[in-house]
Amino acid sequence: RSINANIRLQKFPYIFETNKNNKNSLKQLFGQIEDGEPAIFGNKDLNIEKDVPSMELLKPEKEDLIINVPVNLRLADAYLESGYYKILANKDEEGQYYLKFYQSSFYKGKFPATITEDDFGEKELDFARIIHYDDHFVKLIFGSLDVNAYAYIPCERNSAD
Repeated sequence: RSINANIRLQKFPYIFETNKNNKNSLKQLFGQIEDGEPAIFGNKDLNIEKDVPSMELLKPEKEDLIINVPVNLRLADAYLESGYYKILANKDEEGQYYLKFYQSSFYKGKFPATITEDDFGEKELDFARIIHYDDHFVKLIFGSLDVNAYAYIPCERNSAD
């Protein structure tokens, strides 16, 4: 476990040598590697020194969207305590979008999102914001060059609230 934690703190990606038939099996085996964490799946002809520096996967395109989540959230696959989280939107193989939560480079959980044409009146192309909805839900709005989305996420208020 400490070796895995040490690897996660480094800025280098996981690199797996595989063929097309085994790629999905390896991805399932290493399921803790979520979208947004650096991982490269290549065949035996992958030349690290030549191929990796030119891969766009390793070059961030924009600044991370980090929001303060003031309440505890119940996501589809996790319970998140209040705090600061990086938010990304990703589409799965079935076409469903998810808003994914990260702290540093560590995946914390995801929640299904609804795609919209609404820009929520935001002036920036890239945005993420939590809006109070009611005592049991918050509305998370997200926008990027690729997609605008929102989700109503179950929440639990802190006892001090």
